[in-house]
Amino acid sequence: MRAFELLEDAVKDLEKDLKDPHSYSAIDHMMTAICKKHKITPKKLHDLFVKKYKKTPDEWIKDYEDKRNNS
Repeated sequence: MRAFELLEDAVKDLEKDLKDPHSYSAIDHMMTAICKKHKITPKKLHDLFVKKYKKTPDEWIKDYEDKRNNS
């Protein structure tokens, strides 16, 4: 597996976990665990997420929740 694919897996893990956040501290904990698992820094994970979705994890959660509540 190439390095980019490994990084993409980290972003996918974060996306999956963000779909059911309980609090901002829980999000921080999720990001920390994902970073440890994929051996990347939180900044790298954040930057990869923004690159893929064109928004921060916080913005992504808000949009996801809005869509879910309006469905």
